Amino acid sequence: MTSWVSSAEEKKISASPEGITNPLSVLSNTNCKVHSLTVSDQHATLLISHTVPSAEGNDKDLPSNDSNDSTAESKTVKSLLKLTLVPFHKALLGSNPALSPDDSQVPERNFLHHNEKASNGMISFLKGYEFKLKSESGAEYSYYTAKPSRSRSCNLLYALSPENAKESITSLVSTASDAFGSFDVELISPANERQISRAMPSLGSTLIHETPELYQRIVQPYIQSIVDGGSLNWIINVVQVKKEQERILVNHDEFIVNIDTKWRTHPP
Repeated sequence: MTSWVSSAEEKKISASPEGITNPLSVLSNTNCKVHSLTVSDQHATLLISHTVPSAEGNDKDLPSNDSNDSTAESKTVKSLLKLTLVPFHKALLGSNPALSPDDSQVPERNFLHHNEKASNGMISFLKGYEFKLKSESGAEYSYYTAKPSRSRSCNLLYALSPENAKESITSLVSTASDAFGSFDVELISPANERQISRAMPSLGSTLIHETPELYQRIVQPYIQSIVDGGSLNWIINVVQVKKEQERILVNHDEFIVNIDTKWRTHPP
């Protein structure tokens, strides 16, 4: 099939400010794997992993039954990619589930066999998009708008109307990019085990009657362990205006008003 776009342009990776990990750089890592966590008509959450020397990795390896995936000299870095998409991508992005939909309790969660073909299909699909940075938190969170690359749009238009002239195809690329499925993207990289656990499929609900004794014995120590572990330091940094300064609307002596990262309709 004829392509109006050079191979150099087709391999172009959208630029992000220095130091910020973007989706294409994550997907371009060696031994990259993509697993589906949750997929609906409007949203998809993908777990991306790749191996690195042990000094760079985070936590233990991703679900896999291949004993050669991980060695004593390597660890796995995991990232979460959350997409807001159109329904016709649902089958592709849900083709390599990490967990069985029948799992209903944590001890019964069984990781499924890695489907390399499905994973490679998702990687190829996502690499066909250009990701434009919208905002970033200064930590592991960043937000993008994804549109089909120029090469993908031109090639698809040529396949649909090969009799059209090059100029006609090029003039339709902008409109086609929207029609072929642009979407919003949230990238968490690297993602820790707590972030990944929260993105896993829901296990349903359990009703617990909490007594004062139960709170003091179990709940309060758990809350204190989170505080002592430092995982809430990001809140302190925001309140003290050490982070996310670009999102502050009001900075008062007693409070601040900040733009939520999920407030998509607020202008940049």
